[in-house]
Amino acid sequence: MMTGPFHTILLGLLLALFSACVSGAAVAHADDPGANGPAAIQTQPTAQGAAESRSAEQIEHWIAELDSEQYLRREQATERLSGAGQAALRPLARVADGNNLEAASRALHVLLEMSESADPALALSALEHIAGLENRPADQAAAIAQLDDMRERKALAEIVRLGGVEQQSYVLSGREINRHLLIGSNWQGGDEDLKHLTHLRSFYRVSIHSAPISDQGLKHLHGLRLVGSNGIQPRLELYGTKVTAEATDAFQDAHREIEIDLRSAAKLGVAGDPQLNQAVITYVEAGSAAMEAGIHAGDVIVKFEDEPVEGFEQLTAMIAKRQPDETASLEIRRGDQTVVKTVKFKRWE
Repeated sequence: MMTGPFHTILLGLLLALFSACVSGAAVAHADDPGANGPAAIQTQPTAQGAAESRSAEQIEHWIAELDSEQYLRREQATERLSGAGQAALRPLARVADGNNLEAASRALHVLLEMSESADPALALSALEHIAGLENRPADQAAAIAQLDDMRERKALAEIVRLGGVEQQSYVLSGREINRHLLIGSNWQGGDEDLKHLTHLRSFYRVSIHSAPISDQGLKHLHGLRLVGSNGIQPRLELYGTKVTAEATDAFQDAHREIEIDLRSAAKLGVAGDPQLNQAVITYVEAGSAAMEAGIHAGDVIVKFEDEPVEGFEQLTAMIAKRQPDETASLEIRRGDQTVVKTVKFKRWE
């Protein structure tokens, strides 16, 4: 074993060399905007808290590292960008829409991960950025569909809060009709609140019955997109509102795919098949004016106040000119009999 002055000098040189190496590593670590060694990881806040402190320089450094020659650096950059929050979305989208396969795949992976964040604002923003990726059509289409679904659910929640009601599906002419929204006399919103309906994407029919809606409300409905169901044309009902025929015609010109039905608030409470050349009653609503007058399913209404009725659509048009609490005489063919019933119209609610 060596002892003496030589040993002491050698030990001192080794210690000095070790100290210089450690110091140099510390300097290199401090100068690297993307460095996050073990010590740094232990002192960093959580990913969510750290996201706010991420600088543009750090994010761009990590973005560049997505295509590093070293696998570990690519993995670290991907992980750090996943926790970088809103500030990283635009740079990530730029790379995800690029031609560098490795970097684009990793950037898209981070965006998809963010789109499932527990933070609704971050998830929405991530989806919006994915929806803008022109070179990733499949992911773009999926993001757009998911965005539509998110916006519809959010809009429907607001509509329900204001008094709108989603009705149960029902059967018309032997076909089931789905997703029907009713805005009735309990509507707590105004004309402007109808803008929420433009985010609906899966409804066949919207019924606005006796709600305080005017021509101004139709302007907020521009862009409304309803979907047909089982061969039935989508439908907008405006019963007992302040909407004028002129405003309805203008709206119809801009939305040819939607059947628009403008009526007064008077309600008989029956259903029939508009394809037939006679007004055959196929359904009578419980508690309706028709039921109280003694009208039955299977009856054929042949006259309305002594005027001939040639089909269910004509009957509907006749009722549309009346008001709630008014009365009318109906001549009905029931089997081999002819009966006359007087109805007192109720109000669409």
